[in-house]
Order: sequence, then structure tokens, then C-alpha cells
Amino acid sequence: MKNRNLLRIVSLTMLAALLIGALAGCGKEQGPKEELSASQVAEKLSELAAAQGLESAVDYADVFYGADFDKVEEFEVLSPMMNVKASEIAVFRVKDEKDGPEIQRALEQRAKDVQASFELYLEDQYEIAKKAEIRSSGAFVCLIIDENAAEMAEEFEEMMK
Repeated sequence: MKNRNLLRIVSLTMLAALLIGALAGCGKEQGPKEELSASQVAEKLSELAAAQGLESAVDYADVFYGADFDKVEEFEVLSPMMNVKASEIAVFRVKDEKDGPEIQRALEQRAKDVQASFELYLEDQYEIAKKAEIRSSGAFVCLIIDENAAEMAEEFEEMMK
């Protein structure tokens, strides 16, 4: 009788171990997605930029972007140091996703300002500025002005998946 009870206990323990193992195997195969910072997103996008030599311009962001920075967790702005290229990458991460549309409006205004600054100045750069891409996903909102803006916007979407 003791052997029978021991056999039952061992069998139930093995069955429990198999069930736990099977349940652990269920679910997504991937590990947790890497949490990207605004700087990392901007840097990855800049690798696709036609305009090279973009540098951080966060010190000037409050001047050029009419955004409420109290609602921003972090941001990165990359632009040429001389105003002869329209290219610009701005990535903002908001503290609360409900504030994303407000930041998006600020980026839309920035795109219009860049267009206006090149409209009578450099025609080729004006054409680039007119094709600005503004995208948002979750807590991230970005502005991309570049010859490769459409491709870069697609890359942004991929990074956010």
C-alpha cells in the first residue's frame, strides 16, 4: 500500500511538472521588446538620412518647437549646424500618451516653419521640407525632414512595433 501511495505521489508530481512546463512554453516566443530612448530612435533614423552630419540641437529645441516641455519625458533633435539644409529629425517621448497630439501639433508647426524658411531661399531644400513626415506611436512622436523621409518614417513605424 505504501508503494502504491508513493507511486501516486510521484505520478502526480511528474504530471504537475509536465503541465507547468507546457504552460511555460505557451505565449510569445520573443523576449520583452527593448525599450528605446528618444536619442536611440533619432540615431537609428539618422543612419537612413540622405543628409549626413546631423548633430544634436536640443539646446535650441525650446526656441524652434512651441511644445510644452513639461509634458515631454525626453527628446532628441538632430539637424545640420548650418542653415543650408532642411534636414531635421526630432523625436519626442511624452510622459502621458494623451499629450501626444499636442506635441504632434508643435511638430506640424515646426515643419511649416522650416518650409517657410526655405521657400524663397533654396528651392531644392524647400521641396525636401514640403515632404516632411510626422508620425506618432504610443508615447513617441517624431518629425522627419529629409530626402529619405518616407523611408525613415517607415523605419520609425517598424521600431515602434
